[in-house]
Amino acid sequence: MTDVEIIFEDEAYESAFLSGDLFEAGALTLVAENGRLTSATTLRCAEDAARSYVSRFAEEPFSSEAKAFLAASLAPLFEKCGYSADPDSPYETIAFCADTSLAAAKSPPPSDVSLVVCGDGDGERYDFSLIDGGVDDGECVLAVSGDTVLCAAGINDLCRDGYAEIYVECAESHRRRGLGSACVALLVSKLISAGQGVRYETTGDNAASLALARSLGFREIERVVSFTANGK
Repeated sequence: MTDVEIIFEDEAYESAFLSGDLFEAGALTLVAENGRLTSATTLRCAEDAARSYVSRFAEEPFSSEAKAFLAASLAPLFEKCGYSADPDSPYETIAFCADTSLAAAKSPPPSDVSLVVCGDGDGERYDFSLIDGGVDDGECVLAVSGDTVLCAAGINDLCRDGYAEIYVECAESHRRRGLGSACVALLVSKLISAGQGVRYETTGDNAASLALARSLGFREIERVVSFTANGK
C-alpha cells in the first residue's frame, strides 16, 4: 500500500497541538475509499507512527490489531502534550451507496404497520414525538400506526457528491421490528427509480445501523477513522 498519501496538518495546527491548546486534539485521520486506504492526515510529530502503520497493516487497515497499534503509538504523544483519553477515539464513520438492485420488496413492514410516502408538508398530520429529536416533515417514508410515526427515513442532503444522503430514525420501543429496513428500502427504491444516487452514513460503533445497510445490499464506499484526545 505504498500509494497511500501522507498529508500533514499545517504548522499552526501542529503548534497548537504541541502546546496543548486544542479542545479536541486530532493526531491522525485515515480515509479509505472502496475498501482501499487512500490517505493518512497526520502531524509531523506523529509521522513515524503513521508510516509504520501504513507499511505494517496494508492488508487489514482497520483491523482491531491495526487500531490498537495506532492507539498505543499515539498515546505517549497525547500524554506528553497534556491531553487526556477520548472515550470515542478512534472515531469511525462509514459511508455506503445503494446499488440499483435494491428494491422495497426485500423488506415489507410488519402487518400492523403501514408505510406512507410524504412530500413537503404532507407529514403534518403525523405525530413525530416518539422519535428522539423529532423528524421534519420533508420528503420521507414513514412507518405509521394510526397517526403515530414509529419510524422514518428521509433525505438530509441532495447535493453531496451528486448523491441524496439519507437518514433513518426509529422510536426506541419499536426497534428491531424491521421498520428501519422497510422505510429505507422504499425510500431508496423511489430515489433510484427517479435516477438519484443514494448515500447512507453511520458510525462504526452503530451495529444496528451497519446491519441495516449491509442487509439491504448497500456497498461501503468510504471509511474515515480519526484518533483524537481531549484537551484541558
